[in-house]
Amino acid sequence: MRNKMRHLLHWLRRRSPKYIIGRLSVLVQRYGLTPTKARIRVYDCVQLLAHYGSAPTFPTPGRVVRFHSQYFQKLQAMGSEFAIHGYDHIDFHSLTQAEARSQFEQARAAYDKAGITYHGFRCPYLSYSDRLLDTLPEGMVNYSSNTAVDWGLDNLGDGEPRSAMFTNLEEFYAGQPAAVALAVPSMYEKLVEIPVTLPDDLQIYDGLQAGRQGLAQAWLKILHATYQRGEMFTLLFHPELFYDCALAFERLLVETRSLRPGIWVARLCDISAWWYEKAPFTVDTTTHNDSLHLDFACSERATILVRNIETNAPTEQWYGNYRVLKARACTVPAAPRPFIAVMPDVPAATRTMLHEQGYIIEMVSDGSNHAVCIDNALVERLGNPVALLKCIESQQTPLVRYWRWPDGYRSVLSFSGDLDALSLVDYAVRLWRF
Repeated sequence: MRNKMRHLLHWLRRRSPKYIIGRLSVLVQRYGLTPTKARIRVYDCVQLLAHYGSAPTFPTPGRVVRFHSQYFQKLQAMGSEFAIHGYDHIDFHSLTQAEARSQFEQARAAYDKAGITYHGFRCPYLSYSDRLLDTLPEGMVNYSSNTAVDWGLDNLGDGEPRSAMFTNLEEFYAGQPAAVALAVPSMYEKLVEIPVTLPDDLQIYDGLQAGRQGLAQAWLKILHATYQRGEMFTLLFHPELFYDCALAFERLLVETRSLRPGIWVARLCDISAWWYEKAPFTVDTTTHNDSLHLDFACSERATILVRNIETNAPTEQWYGNYRVLKARACTVPAAPRPFIAVMPDVPAATRTMLHEQGYIIEMVSDGSNHAVCIDNALVERLGNPVALLKCIESQQTPLVRYWRWPDGYRSVLSFSGDLDALSLVDYAVRLWRF
């Protein structure tokens, strides 16, 4: 009883009365007592994405999978990915480590019993934190999706731009501004962390009352912003709003087909698998007189880019001043070395970040022979990874690097829908556990 009261008080503290009333009102409209209404809606969502050769990732509570296992088996057969979303849809910030461990273990058991494959997890409300790292069962997942990058579109819609709905969701998600945070995966404690993109559908449609057109407008802006930076748009949505999101989904998917180089539309498990595949890529160098021979140790899917440099291997125009190298070996001028020189005082986290972005870095004490040189004074002056990468990319020096994404794609779009429930009964069960 004491634990239930603790969870209930935590739940109430994090929600304003206006948020609670507004959220309950829309839930009653969008769900039925039986799962029929939601099942049809989710099925239509999967069908729409499949029409464009895409499939969603659905983080789903283990209890919901347990109650509707045959339905989820059908969605999985259609190409949908499922990710652990706790066993109950509960804020993990309110849990002790023992309770969190139990949530993960129960969710894993429910997924395994239902025959549902999973590769990653997302805690409800993005409520995972470092203190819970030891509560994850060893080897259960290979990616996490619990951080957020916020592109700041709260000026859409009519009326008050920051309603109680918007403000509460903003506090839940605690996203980092896109001005200082990269919207790309990163390796963290043996897991790939894949950040979601904000604002989500609930913020724009319910929080800002922007309507279907406003939703499409906001997400198209984000699509182009992530494309320009070569990053990823992990579209966070809730299937309860699918019919209101459908217009935006179609516009996004049509837009991905019109851009060159293209946008990779992928599930979170595909993105995670690629990040692991990319991690060991290296290049072997051999200097001969005034030439530098490069042998790239990478998979066939790797995208190798060159800029402002002559090479004996074929290339083709890609994006900006970059060209794609059409071979896995080439010879280039030896000076300046077309890599990034990193001084010993540069923090390890910065070195890791640069490597993950595909830059070929060399640890040296003298970077005068390199096309680009980075020291800690520059890192501190720029202050964040977005500014640092902008500095590197703005230079006109020769450079050879791997790109972040496979097969020549410029950026990534992923549809990730938190499938929290299929009926009002599912929601009632969530409240009953208090």
